[in-house]
Amino acid sequence: LIITARRKEKLEAAAEEIRKKIPYADITAYPADVMDVKATHELFAWIMEKYGRLDTIVNNAGGGDPARAETASDDEIDFYVDYNLKAPMRYCREALKIMLAQNYGNIVNVSSINGTRPLCGSIYSSAKGGLNNLTRSIGIRCVGTNVHVNALCPGFTVTPQALNQESNKTPSSDGKAPRSVDYLSILHARSVRNVPTFCVDQAHLALFLGSDLSRCITGQVINCDNGQYL
Repeated sequence: LIITARRKEKLEAAAEEIRKKIPYADITAYPADVMDVKATHELFAWIMEKYGRLDTIVNNAGGGDPARAETASDDEIDFYVDYNLKAPMRYCREALKIMLAQNYGNIVNVSSINGTRPLCGSIYSSAKGGLNNLTRSIGIRCVGTNVHVNALCPGFTVTPQALNQESNKTPSSDGKAPRSVDYLSILHARSVRNVPTFCVDQAHLALFLGSDLSRCITGQVINCDNGQYL
């Protein structure tokens, strides 16, 4: 198991937590920024040098805020599209080079319910919608192979970031003044918070999609939202 993120200290702490729970786990913490193109190439080259194969990849980096389209700056547009679409697109590309050659592999893209029902932030929702279509496109490409790609779409999930976005005091990108936020999405989130999902619920679905148990499922965008958005 290889886990990767920007902050080395937190990454190492997460790896150690897994080792304590699963003493026999072979886990490596590899610091890298998903938006760093060079780091992406170096990561996949290191994986092949060390292991010679790649079985499953979970693209779960991402995030956004509920800013409206008319208030988003150019920098914010670039950042959130890069973070939520271009970065996983590059990871999918590098993974596919390996998986198609070995004729085996699973790609799990962590998207969002906002990719199909854009309730929270125009830029974020648009990027996640693009990730859903990328998943379907790769699924079509890989039909007839042993490579599968699917997306899981969390609904309102109990995380510090999600709870922070419920506040109507969302700061601006420069930290100086409150932003203009989509209050409709905030009210909607509050209306369904009695039936939230948790990170472990999405982990279970990712585990299923990343295993041979899902070998006949590909190109699908699957909600994991506890029925919040039916």
